[in-house]
Amino acid sequence: MSGKINLLEYEDRLVFMNEGSFIPGSIDAALAVGYKPPYYRNSLLAKAMSKVGMIDQNAIGIRNVFEMQRKRRLPLPTYDLSNRSRVSVSIYGTILDEKYSQLLASFPDLDLQSVVWLDMIQKGLVIEREQAVSLRSRGLVEGRYPRLIISSDVANAMGKQKEYVRSKGLDNRICKELILELLRSRPSSRLEVLNAIDHALPGALSAKQKGERVSYLLQSLRKQGKIYSEGATSAAKWHLQE
Repeated sequence: MSGKINLLEYEDRLVFMNEGSFIPGSIDAALAVGYKPPYYRNSLLAKAMSKVGMIDQNAIGIRNVFEMQRKRRLPLPTYDLSNRSRVSVSIYGTILDEKYSQLLASFPDLDLQSVVWLDMIQKGLVIEREQAVSLRSRGLVEGRYPRLIISSDVANAMGKQKEYVRSKGLDNRICKELILELLRSRPSSRLEVLNAIDHALPGALSAKQKGERVSYLLQSLRKQGKIYSEGATSAAKWHLQE
């Protein structure tokens, strides 16, 4: 499009503007675990920059920036995709809401999707009702929908978050990391994996359902090329793929 990358510098943020549509289509798609763009506008440039280490080869740069801001307890990047032929993103360097930063400090392992919803609330944006229910059940927000505010009672939120995790379990990404951590120490059978990560699975699941969940996680990791099994029975040992 013969355009330029423009950088606007303000006291509290940087704004980058780039010509062309947003390839992922939405921020949710770009933040999805394992997302890779279907194409590059300039494949030659992308390959060259990848070879010299200037860009991420796994195409997760956007998610990385979100994670960096979360770790710094700062507002997440704000994307303006209202113009289909231009992408604008604001990167903040100052705190907008102290309660948001306090929650991130208290819950360093809070899933990124929940952090995105909290960030929208601190910016005065409306989230979906189902998203609000999820945050409220963990004591992270208060007020009447849609005028929500971030909870000021961190102690109460911590208690409700623990109850939520016990009820819902940790997400599959974290469970997979726990499995990989186990296999780094020793090869393990499916039952051994189940016993090791039982605390991370939803408390409402039956023993059979927990076994099925572990089988799903193991097969998913196998398809990703991260683990392999020796043997064809339930007692087969799972190994970390070197």
